[in-house]
Amino acid sequence: MARKTKELKLNDRGTEKTFRITEMPASKFEWWLIRAGKILLGTGLGNSVDVDSAEDVQQIIAQTLFKDGLKSLGGVNLEEARELYDDLLRCVEFKNGDFYMQMDPETVDAQIESVKTLFTLRKEALMLHIDFLAAGGESASTPAAAKAGAVIRPHTPKTSHR
Repeated sequence: MARKTKELKLNDRGTEKTFRITEMPASKFEWWLIRAGKILLGTGLGNSVDVDSAEDVQQIIAQTLFKDGLKSLGGVNLEEARELYDDLLRCVEFKNGDFYMQMDPETVDAQIESVKTLFTLRKEALMLHIDFLAAGGESASTPAAAKAGAVIRPHTPKTSHR
């Protein structure tokens, strides 16, 4: 099965431009989620939820990103967040004639004029990756967004029974 892609036509300060966004490989996005989770947990999320498995952690992180988008990374260390933002940008290609050119932090300013365009591309890249949380996006191995709330519960200290 091929990776998901999405093509977008955006008006970048009066110029119509076409971009293609391609999903990261599963192992790379898993690592992206782990890094995002580490950052989000550092904001206090880890104090308010209890999880039973690594899948629960990934679901909570993805649910938070789906619900709050990139703003959920707003209160974090900027350098850590920049790495995540840059990874999303690397999913984007700019169409120039019949060719696609990969976007990256070093070359983006040569292709994009508007910060709105840049933000939209990163947001769309994120949404392409976490669309499994949208209604109707349930797979056999992933709980739907509605079920994800059942995993999130107030943190209660665990006691041992001897």
